Amino acid sequence: MDLGHTFNLYGQTQSESRDPNDHNECVPSVGAEKCQPISFSRNLAGMIGIRLLISESMTSGSSVVPFFFQPTLGGSDINGRQALGSYQDYRFRAPNILLLRENFEHSIWGPLGFAFMADQGKVALTRGDIGFSHLKHSFATGVTIRAGGLPAVSLMYAWGGTEGQHTMFNLNTSLLGGSSRPSLY
Repeated sequence: MDLGHTFNLYGQTQSESRDPNDHNECVPSVGAEKCQPISFSRNLAGMIGIRLLISESMTSGSSVVPFFFQPTLGGSDINGRQALGSYQDYRFRAPNILLLRENFEHSIWGPLGFAFMADQGKVALTRGDIGFSHLKHSFATGVTIRAGGLPAVSLMYAWGGTEGQHTMFNLNTSLLGGSSRPSLY
């Protein structure tokens, strides 16, 4: 189950004028009592996002999920997706994972932006061990370069885990026409 939602941050303005000398504002037409308000979205300034990912594996009898099909948490996974960034890449691996993420990204000036993420997660060998207790956590903040209203490049510094900190660089290839390798699970 992968549930996520992004709340886009838009700037809204309205304009209303009855002054015939003000050429930058609307002017009522002949017979109209007043101008219609002009409402428009100025820019996509950023976003707030939440995500809940639960991946559980089921096998029959004494079968087990092969090591290379097991999802990972910590740093970046094999597909370049970041989770629990303060840990080393592929730090936690098991057939069952739980990840809860909150993130915030906002434009500062032009294409330059600011981002903050908070991750909580755990891995488990059995499906019954997945729950919201004893979660590992990590926080990350950094700068982004935006293209088309989305962060295309990010440089993040992560901390908060029990094993130190980690610096991450990510290039979003979906905006360049390419993509990462297909998911193994």
